[in-house]
Amino acid sequence: MTNVTVIDTIMGAGKTSYIIEYMNRAYVDGLFNAPDRRFIYVTPLLDEVERVKDACPDLGFKDPKPIHGRKFYGLQKLIDDRENIATTHELFKLITQETRESLMKANYTLVIDEVLTCCDFFDGLSKHDQDDLFTTGKVYVEEATNRLRWNHDEHGNYVGKFSPIKHLCDNGNLAVYADGNRGKRVLIWQFPTEFLECFGEVFVLTYLFQGSPMRSYLEAEGVSFDLKAVSGSRTYGYSLVYWLDPTKMTQRQRSGSWSQSMKAKATTSALQKVGSSRCLPLGSNVQTQPH
Repeated sequence: MTNVTVIDTIMGAGKTSYIIEYMNRAYVDGLFNAPDRRFIYVTPLLDEVERVKDACPDLGFKDPKPIHGRKFYGLQKLIDDRENIATTHELFKLITQETRESLMKANYTLVIDEVLTCCDFFDGLSKHDQDDLFTTGKVYVEEATNRLRWNHDEHGNYVGKFSPIKHLCDNGNLAVYADGNRGKRVLIWQFPTEFLECFGEVFVLTYLFQGSPMRSYLEAEGVSFDLKAVSGSRTYGYSLVYWLDPTKMTQRQRSGSWSQSMKAKATTSALQKVGSSRCLPLGSNVQTQPH
């Protein structure tokens, strides 16, 4: 099972700086006989793509370029060449089954900057095109999952107008609701959580993850994750600390001073108790030594 770590800290507190340090350290470790690690960094903004490239010059991050007019073919080539990749959320949605198979053979760590849109209405097919696909038997609805699947038995060699839909069906990206009523049929684009299993490690950089649709989606799909926060500064570096629910934190704790004072006062047994938990709400029973 892939280890998914959610770094949940307010903007400007050092989430990106931490992960940049982490990736650069991995490169240095790789020079001294550590396993060769590669990264795919996914962000919603092109400016952040450039920031990561500039901050990690030794890793040589590359942004996929179109091949045969389709950008995801460029992504496939970079993965085949074992390059480090920085790209946007939109391209991330175009991962194909072939790409997934290539990722399984490499040692990639995935970094998702800001939560993904895990579910959305899919408007890439008109009602007429939907009817065409169903009536000609090119697609069917998988009963156990409601996912739209391509009929490879009868149309496996299809190449044409619906080739992008074929890729989405193979990826498990499309789900169908109200299938029994053609006039009310709704197509939903969804993020296939099986894709996370292609990576040795996954990081999600965000804030207020507990209230996000992505958290609900991952839990509904049975994906477990560890909640962490970032502490530190540019001068002394950044590290991961145990997450506290921001809705229950005092102003002093939000400022960052809690991490040092709590650590100094906490007993060894209390720290061990904290270390074995996924997250530490403010109301947790952590005993401290008198001062």
